[in-house]
Amino acid sequence: MRIFQRAFSSIIDNIPKPSYTDAFHAAINTTKDRLAFNFITPKRIVQPTNSFTVSITANRNNTLCFLFDKQGKAICWASAGTVGLKKANRGTSDAGYQACLSMIEKAQEKVGNIKTQGVCIRFKGFGPGRDQAYRAIVANEWKINRLVDVTPIRHGGCRPKKKRRI
Repeated sequence: MRIFQRAFSSIIDNIPKPSYTDAFHAAINTTKDRLAFNFITPKRIVQPTNSFTVSITANRNNTLCFLFDKQGKAICWASAGTVGLKKANRGTSDAGYQACLSMIEKAQEKVGNIKTQGVCIRFKGFGPGRDQAYRAIVANEWKINRLVDVTPIRHGGCRPKKKRRI
């Protein structure tokens, strides 16, 4: 092996070594920046987006509306309970509309220009206030960039309890 190295050392020395271009270093730096801007929470990694995110959770008994900024931090929220509805009235479609309107009013006080930037809407659940909350956003003329349904769906689920024998 050493004989080989000695014989070809002059050839090996003349082989140009790979040089990294500025584009390569720029690509590495942008990747690092992208990784550094991830907002890490205990359960998930939230990628920063170009628009605000409205999360609408519609249960059978209540409707919750959240507004998140571009890094995934909550700006404001409202629910049918915070609007002033009690007990069974929180599970109606009108409750979802009122909750979303309340969240929109709070958002306009804190942020201001959400109409021009647009929002990404995330739906979770199949409650009666789901469609009405969407209509409240459309009625306030917010620009909608994306609609996403993140309702958890069971794939077989847990093992059921054993059958009762009488």
